[in-house]
Amino acid sequence: MKKLLLCRVVLLLITVFSIYQYDKGIQCEKENDLLKKQIELMKDPDYIRTQIFHQMQPYPLTEKEIFQH
Repeated sequence: MKKLLLCRVVLLLITVFSIYQYDKGIQCEKENDLLKKQIELMKDPDYIRTQIFHQMQPYPLTEKEIFQH
C-alpha cells in the first residue's frame, strides 16, 4: 500500500514539474520573440531617428505636433 502511495506521489511531482517546465518554456519563447522584434526595430533608421527626436524634446509631444515636424 505504501509503495502505491509513493508511486502516486512521485508521478504527481513529475507531472507538476513537467507542467512548470512547459510553462517556463512558453514564457521564454515569448520573451525571445519580443527581443527579436526590439532588435528589428533597432535596425530601422527611422525608428532610431524618432527615438532621438523624442528624447530631445523638453516635454512629450501630442500626436498633432509629431506630424507637424
